[in-house]
Amino acid sequence: MPIGLRDLTSSPWRDPTFWWWIAVVAAALPVVYSVLFELVRWAPGYSVAPIVCTAGLFDEPTTIDHVEYVIHDLGEILSWALPLLFLLPALGLRKNGTDETHLKAARWAFVVALAATVLMSLDLNPTPPDECVMRQFGITPRSMSLGLLLAWATSPIMPLLAAGAVAAKARPGWSIVALPLAAVLVIAAQPIVNDRVAKIYRGPALTADGTHRYALLGSYGQWKNWYDGTSELYVVDLTTGEITDVVWPPRSLEYATYTAVTRDREPGRYVVAALGPRGRNSRLYRLTVNADGKAMLRESITPPLKGVVTAVAVSPEGRVAYGRAVDVDQYFTGVLGPDREWPRESARGLTWTSPTELLLPHGADDGTGQAWQTTLNTNTGTPGRFPVDPDSPGTATTLVRDGRHLVDESTFEQQTIGLHRGARKLATVFTGRGRILSMALDATGTALLVGTENFQQVHDLLDSAYQIVRVDLRALIENPDATGDLDLPRRVVWEGRHPPADLAW
Repeated sequence: MPIGLRDLTSSPWRDPTFWWWIAVVAAALPVVYSVLFELVRWAPGYSVAPIVCTAGLFDEPTTIDHVEYVIHDLGEILSWALPLLFLLPALGLRKNGTDETHLKAARWAFVVALAATVLMSLDLNPTPPDECVMRQFGITPRSMSLGLLLAWATSPIMPLLAAGAVAAKARPGWSIVALPLAAVLVIAAQPIVNDRVAKIYRGPALTADGTHRYALLGSYGQWKNWYDGTSELYVVDLTTGEITDVVWPPRSLEYATYTAVTRDREPGRYVVAALGPRGRNSRLYRLTVNADGKAMLRESITPPLKGVVTAVAVSPEGRVAYGRAVDVDQYFTGVLGPDREWPRESARGLTWTSPTELLLPHGADDGTGQAWQTTLNTNTGTPGRFPVDPDSPGTATTLVRDGRHLVDESTFEQQTIGLHRGARKLATVFTGRGRILSMALDATGTALLVGTENFQQVHDLLDSAYQIVRVDLRALIENPDATGDLDLPRRVVWEGRHPPADLAW
């Protein structure tokens, strides 16, 4: 008797014919599903949700692709023939079949079933899963693994193994069961393992001028049409203009929405805010983007926070600040380490101007025609303010080197970003035709990203309705006294259909 096997006692389900019939049913189910789908798709009222992801749908097939199509067709033909092939031994051996003939038939049937599976799943030109399609249909690496495991568990291969074992008058012990079980688990775990290995953090990628190659694009907070899908967080390659990764929600917050993102103190690290789908509770998480442009969500750094976190900022010393909205007129500004919160007039953008002071969005007109930029001392909670132009509604982004800061000064007629020192405007660093949605400085302070609507393609909802423009600030850094309308070098580094409502670089 082979090692790891023990004798079977008599029982009805230990008849090899029983497992042949299970194999017939398992092989016939995919055929039945295909036939039912062809019938249902022509039923009145049946509709198919269109795939709105355009990337890769119209690529010309290569020679390898044509070979793969032929192989898959052969596998499909063989799969359709499997129920009949397994039905022959189920009928022919049920009365006169010996254990030897059952075992021999099971061996051949196993080879045929395995060949059909291999032909159907053979991938001669592997490509990464299309992130847009995965997001549209709710596919994740975990669901891919579970689907693969379920496909193997319900395939005719398993009952054929059982039929052969029963015909051998033996039942597999753990020493024999462990090997095929481990193989199935390894195959099923492959999507998750590949996803995690690809995202191991090895540090950020830098371009020739020392700026980061990748930036995070958050699409939350802007009006979006049906084609834009849900609010998401993407990794954008500023060198190639491609989206290299989509940040999946944390496991504890399936279908969560990322509402704010900012650069952390260390290169390639970020802090993001995720809003859960139920209860309107948010959490802050750390996130990394590696040298291959793959994002990995790390640990949570806060307990659940009631409401929506709409702004996050990290000081040069690593202290995290956030703004959250609990209701339409109830806002808070908070900091971590130590954790403190204060009620505020707005939950919009935050900027650290010193290790202890936050620059907040300016307040409303005080009745005299004067608007004010608000500050907050995070040690004492003491507020402060200084006057600003009432027609400058934007949020400041500080140039830390000398106290100058950038302000989105856009109006309905003109889209501009101005350079300020306190209440005094010094220069204009950017003027665009499309609406400015966001901006982000590089860690070196030598370049600026501006997320805008693409004025030329504002109605092209599928491809390039939005863009990110990179503005070179080195001339501005070298000339502290720069004034006027500056003509700084710029170039478009990304175009796409996702609104760049939030950027972190």
